[in-house]
Amino acid sequence: MEVGYQKKLAKNPGKAKPEGRLAPAMIGAVVLPIGLFWFAWSTFPHVHWIVSVLGGALFGFGQVILFISLINYTVDAYTIYAASALAGNAILRGLFGAAFPLFTTYMYQNLGSQWGSSVPAFLAAACLPLPFLFYRYGDYIRAHSKYAAEAQKIQAHMLNQTGGGEKSPAVQSEDEEAAVEADGKTAGPAEFQKVGPVVEKDEQAR
Repeated sequence: MEVGYQKKLAKNPGKAKPEGRLAPAMIGAVVLPIGLFWFAWSTFPHVHWIVSVLGGALFGFGQVILFISLINYTVDAYTIYAASALAGNAILRGLFGAAFPLFTTYMYQNLGSQWGSSVPAFLAAACLPLPFLFYRYGDYIRAHSKYAAEAQKIQAHMLNQTGGGEKSPAVQSEDEEAAVEADGKTAGPAEFQKVGPVVEKDEQAR
């Protein structure tokens, strides 16, 4: 699913944006709620059990490709800060995993199997646009993130030093300022003191 991204990464690392990792996530975001709704409304006693299992399989497929894609996107977006970003991700998952069992029993008792199983399906459907929004506006969002923007800048410098990729606008601007500053330097008093005696000796010799 990431064939195009991998080719671009191999050809020119500077042009491979983290948003290229989100193609599987967009598929998973659509498949996951479909699988949950399928599972929820196939739990009637008169429906064969294999129908619910097939819905669960669809949910599992969407969950796996969504999870892997988002982990890859997080790593590519934060690079040097990826460990901290993944740790925060794991903590949030753990908090949700600890909180949901506290009310799911009551939820199923009050709503029943169908509507109770539909609650996470509705939550998944509400989150469905997020991978598409990040794919479209990820550059803008990352530019306004302190650590993601800093990681991108450091990565651009590393690529420039190794000769890979094109220079980002920020790096080009810094290089231009450094070049102008170097060209604008004039000889200071200490340099004139060194040059002065040499010029006087030449004149005396003539």
